[in-house]
Amino acid sequence: MNVTVRYDDNPYWDIQDISVIGTFNKFNWEEGKMRKEGNSWIYETECPPGEYRYKLLVNGEIQLNDPYNNLFEQDGDDTLWSLIMIDEDGRRLFNPNQYTVHVSDYTLSPLVTEGEVVKSKKYYNVVADKKVVARFRFQNVTGVHAVTAAWYAPDGTLFEYAENALCADNEQEEITLWFWLDTQEVMGAGEYGTWSLKLFVDGEYILEDLFTIESMNRVMRSQLV
Repeated sequence: MNVTVRYDDNPYWDIQDISVIGTFNKFNWEEGKMRKEGNSWIYETECPPGEYRYKLLVNGEIQLNDPYNNLFEQDGDDTLWSLIMIDEDGRRLFNPNQYTVHVSDYTLSPLVTEGEVVKSKKYYNVVADKKVVARFRFQNVTGVHAVTAAWYAPDGTLFEYAENALCADNEQEEITLWFWLDTQEVMGAGEYGTWSLKLFVDGEYILEDLFTIESMNRVMRSQLV
């Protein structure tokens, strides 16, 4: 069966190229290169009956899930992969459920804490602050979701990223996830200046925030915009 994978451009994120890497192309990014059509990236492939896991490799550096596919498979490392299922009659199977998730709160601070953080800290120094911690709270969570946080250095290059699976026992439950950047690694790389944090849910770009890491002893706080 012919299968099409699509990813849409976002004006807040500079996408240069995307590849689909999965079991149907042996995770070969060259074979999985997507072509640009208008404001979307398109990839087509033939899949015989079976199950196929895949990710989108964006700009050759970050792997994301397919925002248009709510079928997932979790591997032994707890990574959620988008999943294509083709039945014996050559028909693609889809999940009819429409899952929801809402980011209800977001803060940046030097600590991993359950407590309330009234203001986000936007200025850090590598001596006083050992971490930059992003705390996200989610509500109205149904189904399973892949949440990805990406940390970009002042020169715009991806420094590191991490993915966590998000699910709730019931829709009323509030879920908190933390992602953090080790400032000692920043000091080792000498990457001082204005950093950016990008959040993706199920491969979809959600938000970006800017903060500063300095080598000098400077502490400033500002209200999260």
